[in-house]
Amino acid sequence: MPPRHRATALPLFAALLLITGCVERLITVKSTPAGALVYLNDEEVGRTPVTVPFRFYGVYDVRLEHEGDWVTEAEAAKLLGLSEDDVRQRVEDEKLPGREEDGQRLIRIYYAPLWTSQEAKGPWWEAPGPDLIGEAIPHNKVELEWHFTLEPVADKSSERLIDRAKQMRALIKQDVK
Repeated sequence: MPPRHRATALPLFAALLLITGCVERLITVKSTPAGALVYLNDEEVGRTPVTVPFRFYGVYDVRLEHEGDWVTEAEAAKLLGLSEDDVRQRVEDEKLPGREEDGQRLIRIYYAPLWTSQEAKGPWWEAPGPDLIGEAIPHNKVELEWHFTLEPVADKSSERLIDRAKQMRALIKQDVK
């Protein structure tokens, strides 16, 4: 290449490098109720709603844990699908924690932890071939949103804890095989 053409090609090549982009990949995890602690592939990433960057498409292990909320008796009844009288009885039987605050009875609602998996699927332009063009587009983004609903637990009895421990033991035995 003649020197004159090299001098023209170099700034052109540099300009092309500057305008190329990189795809920003984000996963937003939301939950009902909000405030659940989120683990992706056994790495704690924050509390819902949380947005984290990711590099690879595929299946992610997702775990959500929520320590519970203090809600009114009416809210507790609605969440648990019980009457307010049944909620009061559970508090009296010490199956649910309750307290008085500002003249109002509050009930502590616990949520069962959620262990599941979720697939991060890429758009068509992230497939081999078109991805070369997709990567070159400035400010290109892939934004995934996952929503999970945690189930309220009607009581904090030891029987439920023992049942969950047995389920975990069975899952561990399956994974070992």
